[in-house]
Amino acid sequence: MSSELIQSTANTEIPDLMGQAKPDVEDFNSMVRPGYMGRVQLCGSSSSMVTEQKMQVGMYAYIRSKDDFVDFGKEFNCIPFAYRFAAMRFDPEKTIVNHDSKSDEFKEIRAESVIKDSKCAYGVQFLIWLPALKEFATFFCGSKSARPEARKIEALRNKASTFRAKLVSNVSYKWWVPTAFPCSAELTLPNMEVAAEVVAKFMAEKSSVQEEEAPASATPAEGERPR
Repeated sequence: MSSELIQSTANTEIPDLMGQAKPDVEDFNSMVRPGYMGRVQLCGSSSSMVTEQKMQVGMYAYIRSKDDFVDFGKEFNCIPFAYRFAAMRFDPEKTIVNHDSKSDEFKEIRAESVIKDSKCAYGVQFLIWLPALKEFATFFCGSKSARPEARKIEALRNKASTFRAKLVSNVSYKWWVPTAFPCSAELTLPNMEVAAEVVAKFMAEKSSVQEEEAPASATPAEGERPR
């Protein structure tokens, strides 16, 4: 190759040569998505994202995998489409997830969740659409403080929503909880045929075993301290 074609990238803005020929973003996401759906997590003080200095406390992260995440900051917009119940048992190697609230396993995990350091959680898991990224994700209200907020999120189902973080406290601790509000901005909708398929699959799943790399769940209380 001629030396005339070789340039340094330092302080040089490289033009996007794909231009209008760039494939659809939703199609791209479907091609590169892992075998599981990513999650949005509100990072608490004991969140692994915080302890590894990848995120700050009280910020939202969209996590596709352990090393692939997007920092949403203090708030983000989405559209909640559906919800299901979830009971999760966290393990260093894998996470057990059960969505059948009538099953013995779900009931066992729920009962164990009140035990300190049991690594169990239960609550409501939402399927949300992220218009900024044109991706679907899950959002889990699985802590004592987050579960009541699920009522607000459910009321916003199929509506433009803004999720924010709220700092709450008691005599001994301070911690962050999610809260949801109507969003006045115009949000981009997904392809509704695709959305219907995603919702149907989301609602049909009863249980799963997810390897450590899979981001379907976070720490049981999203960093919330026991109290």
